[in-house]
Amino acid sequence: MTSEKWLVDPGELAERLAGIAHVYLLEDKWAGYTLTEEVGKQYSCYNGAVRLYWPDFSLTESPYSPVYVPETVRLLGPRLINTIFGQLAAISAFRFLPGPVAVDALEFLHDEAKREMDAMKEAARNSNDYGQLLDLSEVEMKQLRGNLERLTKENDDLKAGLQLSQENLKTMWQAQEQNGETATEVLPAAEDPDVETVRQAVEIAQSKFRAALSLQHSAFESAGDSPFKQPKKVLQALEAMYEVCLGWRRSRQTKSVEGPWEQQFSKRGLIYKAKESVTSKGKWGEEYEMLYGGKKVSIEQHLALGNGGPDTCLRIHFYADADSGKFVVAHVGRHKTNTST
Repeated sequence: MTSEKWLVDPGELAERLAGIAHVYLLEDKWAGYTLTEEVGKQYSCYNGAVRLYWPDFSLTESPYSPVYVPETVRLLGPRLINTIFGQLAAISAFRFLPGPVAVDALEFLHDEAKREMDAMKEAARNSNDYGQLLDLSEVEMKQLRGNLERLTKENDDLKAGLQLSQENLKTMWQAQEQNGETATEVLPAAEDPDVETVRQAVEIAQSKFRAALSLQHSAFESAGDSPFKQPKKVLQALEAMYEVCLGWRRSRQTKSVEGPWEQQFSKRGLIYKAKESVTSKGKWGEEYEMLYGGKKVSIEQHLALGNGGPDTCLRIHFYADADSGKFVVAHVGRHKTNTST
């Protein structure tokens, strides 16, 4: 979704593909960020695209994962849902999975056989008939080996069916290329730029989010000193701060309730801490203060990114200025001194 309007109705898509595919909805860009972290940019989904992940999707096996980019989604319009349904319905004919009734029947028969075997073993134990117990154990082992062989064959059949389905899916996409109805393998670049350093993340934030964030000189200094390996996450955290600050400003103007900051940041996949420990403030209090507007203010509230050493751990300390309605960012970098440092 690139605006407040969906490019394709997820409810209608789910209803059309019921019984053929599971449809998942990315609620917002923060969910998209999380997905990208899990599957990598090559297999991510954002900007209103529609992506297909095949069963047994695995990053280690160069999976085939076609994606309808936003331009194609707009081009196809209402035809997109029928197009995907037609493709997946045809491919589903290659699946060799038993239906729910057959599955229930097989489970019932298995449970009955197990109960019968348990009853015979119990009777043999009660009568001290160890010969029969040994015979029953051999029968049970033979059944287990048979089940294992059957499951192994079913698994091999499913893998073969899956491979055949993928090959047919690729063929169908190639055949439809001239009609402009195929999915492309490459998503356009995300709206947010690539970030190589923490300092660069702060510089971009200074340009994009200055309406709600006031990035202090100390923030640039600490960012320049940070070896944190995920600067993209830093930019995303500063963007989250921008959104939360706008909500805070709006709630103060309209006297409405936006919810606690801990909850607001958590919805965006971030950890917010309002205070440092009493011991840390007592021993290293000056680290959690800054001179702002001619007075000392507390910057103990912060966002926590990662743990461990400075390359995997970063903290963003800030002060909420009620007069300007901005978050004053004082530190973007290494973990400040505390009892565990």
